[in-house]
Amino acid sequence: MTFMFTTSSRVLIAVLWLPWFVCAEVPGLETSDPLSLDGYIKYTLTSTQYKDTTELDQLVTQRLNATYQFDDAWQWHTSIRSVFASTNSSNSQSTLLLDDNTNFMDLSNTWLDKKEAVGQSALDRLYVDWQDKNYLVRLGRFRVNWGMTTVWNPNDIFNAYSIYDIDYPEGAGTDALYVTKTLDYASEINWVYSPNENKERDSYSARYLFNVNGWDGQAIISQSKINRVVGFGFSGDIKGAAFRGETSWFEPLGSHWKNTNERLDQALVTSMETRYHVGGVRNWMITAAILHTTNPVDATDNLKELGAAASARALSFSELTGYVDMSFDLSSLHRVTLLSSYYQDNSYFYGITSNYSLASCSSLVFVLQRFDGPVDSVFGQSQNTILSASIDWAF
Repeated sequence: MTFMFTTSSRVLIAVLWLPWFVCAEVPGLETSDPLSLDGYIKYTLTSTQYKDTTELDQLVTQRLNATYQFDDAWQWHTSIRSVFASTNSSNSQSTLLLDDNTNFMDLSNTWLDKKEAVGQSALDRLYVDWQDKNYLVRLGRFRVNWGMTTVWNPNDIFNAYSIYDIDYPEGAGTDALYVTKTLDYASEINWVYSPNENKERDSYSARYLFNVNGWDGQAIISQSKINRVVGFGFSGDIKGAAFRGETSWFEPLGSHWKNTNERLDQALVTSMETRYHVGGVRNWMITAAILHTTNPVDATDNLKELGAAASARALSFSELTGYVDMSFDLSSLHRVTLLSSYYQDNSYFYGITSNYSLASCSSLVFVLQRFDGPVDSVFGQSQNTILSASIDWAF
């Protein structure tokens, strides 16, 4: 099937160029208005090349954030994310772009649903804050980020992400009540209650965040949907090199989840990483990480699922997974990152990201990703190369 840019697609692409003429802020227009607005528009063109076929996808993402400061204690925040996707794939998964099934409230709307195109909008942030000297109370939909590492996050039980995902940097929100009590300058206690349509999947979680001799640490305990979780994380540095780690023990509430064939096993998931800023004219940065998972989840040959939001229990299909990346500046406006991961069945992934700053509020990003391996490996059974180009404008 021949893929063609429709008239609506051409209009959307053209609109993305208009902000370049109004990119810079006008001096003297800053106000103290309690309402603040910001966001971005991004156009992405992606080619996924398999052995016998090539899929071409277009994605236009628009995000609008609004914050209203009622007074020193009360603040309201909302963010809406809208996407328009078109593809020439005969088995498009685009209708899952803003899947809202994991949250208590359904705040998404599909305003276009055709065979080769879909349009969806979702409120992925909608919450109110109350804060005084030692307490913060937050209610609604928001990001609960408990990760201390940067590659894999076994402690991030609410919103773990995939290392392959290039479309959704903010991550999904969680419907929850969040309470924080500050103990001192470097320690606090967090409580989170996240309801689910199925009461048996309600989540109750607590975290103690602390600092010892310049090292940050955290301890978490949770009943998270279908698992009881106990975890620990740390972050610090030794002679200029950052060291971070997280480990979580997952104890399933049953051997099988009701009405599914999903087998649940106990698992210990541990991630360790180091990052070193070499510096120099090119501002070199190197990161290395390793992930160990006992009883890893069954592998899937559908690589599109790897780009979806992972769970902290299922960060990899391999018992041992290694990762390394290296980034450097080609110029003051252009940064390049080389990255790779390797799996116990000899599957491997490598990628290149090129980020070029076009203006203070606009960038051009090119991404190459390759999934490969021996014929009997997970990636070897579905080899593919992804080429992506995106341009964005922030306002």
